[in-house]
Amino acid sequence: MKKLIPLILLAILSFASCVNNEDEPGATPPDPPLKPTDLKEDELLGTWETYYMSKEIQAQYYAGANPDTYPSFRLIEYDGYKTSYFYDSEREEYRFTTKNVIDSIIEDGTYSTKGNCITYDWKSKWTGEDTTTYQWIGEIGHTPGILKRYIEYSNVKNEYFPNAKFFVRDFFLERETSIAPNSVVDINPEKEMVDFDYLLGNWEITGFTQWIGVDTSEEFNKKQSEILKGTLFTFRRNEKNEPSCTIGGYDEYGKWVESENLIEIVDDVIYFIYDEKVVVPNTDPDAEKEFYLVKESFNFRVTHKANNTFRDLKTYRDLRDLSKVVKEEIYIQRK
Repeated sequence: MKKLIPLILLAILSFASCVNNEDEPGATPPDPPLKPTDLKEDELLGTWETYYMSKEIQAQYYAGANPDTYPSFRLIEYDGYKTSYFYDSEREEYRFTTKNVIDSIIEDGTYSTKGNCITYDWKSKWTGEDTTTYQWIGEIGHTPGILKRYIEYSNVKNEYFPNAKFFVRDFFLERETSIAPNSVVDINPEKEMVDFDYLLGNWEITGFTQWIGVDTSEEFNKKQSEILKGTLFTFRRNEKNEPSCTIGGYDEYGKWVESENLIEIVDDVIYFIYDEKVVVPNTDPDAEKEFYLVKESFNFRVTHKANNTFRDLKTYRDLRDLSKVVKEEIYIQRK
């Protein structure tokens, strides 16, 4: 979908670094965590699914300056990611596997605990290098099946502020899938839950609006609305009875084109899964190009859900002015 997917992916992926992910203005962050002091590997055994993530940023713009603190961030792209912790009796070691929402393995290795810290050792699937990372448990066991963990990054860079230093904390709420598979505790405001039966049928995009802080551009909104308007989503079950969606729209040449996408829903997030062609590198300019397919996805976050309408909400920070929140809404109506 040359008209639809680039705009949606731009909204989702252009702000994917540690200092510029989605946030939700006015959201109430979870209560301060209660840190365990002697976490055991066995306490993590099971499969934990992320259902909420927030992000806090502190920025020191020059040496000696007091840091500016920016509110918590929510990253909807991680909703549905699962980490399984298990004991491998043959290897006699504790192991973990992390998969994304389309069931691709992100990390696979061993883990150990000390205090409230988890140490992960794994081989990067991208570089092949042995990698060690650390995360901290904020709370486990106080609410059955609920885990609170966080990751901290220091000296994170932002291309627009090359001399500044950023400190980032990512905070995750996770539910153990066999104990609390549908839990959404500590979420404020509440999610507007959606299921596939609600989506069945035809829907079309009717408009688009962007705000940067409190400002908006009528010209930009009109242009983007014209690009997206009329894009048609047909939600149905395919011949394998899998949730799917046919997306139809006009390309830049005025030709109607369609794409088929499998659907995965996690609470209020609809993932559209599609195949992306990856060209195999070849130094011979005369060689025929080869490619392989990888599964990718983009998503809608459902808000303002009614019988025949809902909105896709994206919010993120303006990279040139981190004090400003950019909010984008796509309006979708049943046809």
